[in-house]
Amino acid sequence: IGDTSSRWLRDVAGARREQRIPTAPSLVAALDQSVLMLVNGELQRFDGARLSPIAYPSDGDPLIVGLAADRPDTMWLTTRVSRYGHLRVRRHGAQGLSDPVLVDAREPALSPAGNELAFAQQVGERFQLVVARYDGSTVGARRQLTRGDGHIAYPTWSPSGRALVFVNRPVRDFMQFSQYYGRVHLWLVPAQGGAAIQLTRGGSLQLERPLWARDGIWFIANTAATPSQRCVWRLALEPSLGE
Repeated sequence: IGDTSSRWLRDVAGARREQRIPTAPSLVAALDQSVLMLVNGELQRFDGARLSPIAYPSDGDPLIVGLAADRPDTMWLTTRVSRYGHLRVRRHGAQGLSDPVLVDAREPALSPAGNELAFAQQVGERFQLVVARYDGSTVGARRQLTRGDGHIAYPTWSPSGRALVFVNRPVRDFMQFSQYYGRVHLWLVPAQGGAAIQLTRGGSLQLERPLWARDGIWFIANTAATPSQRCVWRLALEPSLGE
């Protein structure tokens, strides 16, 4: 499903540890000069030397269940009032926390041009990929790009904005509520609509947002041969696919 990158491994091996985070964060999002994370239920910023809290007015939604970086000074928060409450997406920037931009949606991603927002929107009993016009404060006309039987998760734009990739989220079994079925794989779809293309087979990806860079799509996965070992993979695409 891809090839490992020795350059990435060297970078990680040679990285200097600035500070040990006392508790493993449950959510992480990278900005240009710092990292946002959720530690013990509190929103924190890590600048390479120390953690500092970020004021977050809960506005009745105390649970942060999604975190994504946008611009150097802004981020997207997905919140809910309880474990099974409605999902609400808000933007947090220099002006503080916005009113809900999206409801019953999660995992937003702003396009490279900054004028469209891709997200997983609940449609019936499934989360589907939806793209909407966005003017910086309100969401406009929408187009639904998927209509499959599974959930989509973590839409990610190509550098050109012509395509998106996403992963499929396992579906809960209706008879055995604690069980899920389906493996996590990577899919690609044109941003203006069209058939989705499955990019990975065998093994299973981690349920994390992929990274689409100029040299390919980066993601974390295991393989069918070594299901307990997680590796970083890079998938190089034909120029016609998204770029």
